[in-house]
Amino acid sequence: MRSPGSIVYPRFVSRPPPIALPGDEVHVWLADLSAPDPGLHSLSQPERQRAARFIADLHRRRYVIAHHALRLVLASYLDAEPSAIDFETAEGGKPFLPGHPFRFNLSHSGDLALIGLAREREIGIDIEAVRSSADLPAVARRFFAPAEVAALERRPEHERLETFFRIWTRKEAYIKALGGGLAIPLDSFEVSLDPGHAALLRTSASGSWSMRALDTPAGHAAAVVVEGPPFTLRQFRVSELGHHRRRDL
Repeated sequence: MRSPGSIVYPRFVSRPPPIALPGDEVHVWLADLSAPDPGLHSLSQPERQRAARFIADLHRRRYVIAHHALRLVLASYLDAEPSAIDFETAEGGKPFLPGHPFRFNLSHSGDLALIGLAREREIGIDIEAVRSSADLPAVARRFFAPAEVAALERRPEHERLETFFRIWTRKEAYIKALGGGLAIPLDSFEVSLDPGHAALLRTSASGSWSMRALDTPAGHAAAVVVEGPPFTLRQFRVSELGHHRRRDL
């Protein structure tokens, strides 16, 4: 018989309940890629191998932090350990969660990353740092639809840089939602240019798609595209995980 001093009490590990994601909502998480490197413990073997292939340490660190953040976010919805999440890859190269209703997408540029989640609706997200380049007019003429190029060139000179990246992120988010990657020409569809109205203006793809511009830190442009009707957008920061702080947009 054990003496009273040798009683072993059970240990209880508590964590916040899983975050709910209704079907009419889309959740977007912002991650700071200048945060401390979390290490490789949560990443899968393929992710670790890809991280090791980066030549520049800065790019390797950003990749690791972004994918660690993705796992933290998904774990908060799945009530799972980040390292236990298994991804599979669809035919177009887009990762997905087998056996789960959640759809997700990750994009990063510079020191920021965005993670978008939807329930049983395909989703694509894109963020870009707005940066000047002498090649941007040529890039627009090569990849944008003629109507987009014409509208861009009608803009005042001081508005063209931000307008270019507004178009680019909306188009990238759309092809990422479709999951077709480079197989979908960027000039095969048209998007709106105005900052307050993100929309698909012309597309040959089947089904309906909803687009929203995203609120980002200064110097960035971002958009999200989701399959189906309009949705309620909620934006969070990965640094606030566990607090469930949010803003309704």
